Amino acid sequence: MRGVYVGTNAMLSGFTITGGATRATGDSLVVRSGGGAWLEPSGSLSNCVLAGNAASAEGGGACGGSLIDCRVIGNTASNGGGGASRASLRGCLVSGNSGVVGGGTLYGTVVQSTLSSNTASQGGGSYADTIYRCIVSDNRAANGGGAYSSYIDNSALFGNTARARAGARSAASGTIVP
Repeated sequence: MRGVYVGTNAMLSGFTITGGATRATGDSLVVRSGGGAWLEPSGSLSNCVLAGNAASAEGGGACGGSLIDCRVIGNTASNGGGGASRASLRGCLVSGNSGVVGGGTLYGTVVQSTLSSNTASQGGGSYADTIYRCIVSDNRAANGGGAYSSYIDNSALFGNTARARAGARSAASGTIVP
């Protein structure tokens, strides 16, 4: 069972969400995504820990909405965004998550956050995200250890590993600090 549903204009603050899981069948975005939390676009989590959750599609930790000052740790998603998908993250730690694409994050915006020690086939830390003022470190993937197909600006990428493009692959970049 999914950990929590966060509705329109709602905020959940200061909770630990662990052991949530989605159904294996049904709509891939609404039913099979957001193992720990599924958020409406205007919903948000603040100062929460999402750990050990799973999704059969996207967002093992969370799908949608905003995550502010959260810790997203050790979540999995069968498709992508092991930590979070389709979400806006600010001041978060996203670590130890896994998915096929975007082990840490997928299809979101990540600001002043750390993406570390996540794994995926493509984009160990990030896949198809916009990343500003972040640390992207020690992630692993076959392609794009740190990020794949993401826009990266004013961020530090280091210690990422991959067979192709350890730091970033197919990523447009502003300023990347080595």
